[in-house]
Amino acid sequence: SVPILLCGEEDVEGAHSISTGKIDEDKLFYIESRGILEKDAKKMIVLSNFNKVINNINDDKLILEMNEILDNKL
Repeated sequence: SVPILLCGEEDVEGAHSISTGKIDEDKLFYIESRGILEKDAKKMIVLSNFNKVINNINDDKLILEMNEILDNKL
């Protein structure tokens, strides 16, 4: 993917988002070194990335629904 910002405003603050791809091996090693199984460690990393977005939602019902979907998919 190519990062691009299409915006006609002057007062815009941008930041990098999370990219798709492999899980960071350093993060995985760190979590596993605390006694957490690889499968659970990967799930924690993926969920933490989604939570960065989910925590900005102001609808508790939607948050619950999204967390249930993620839990079932992972």
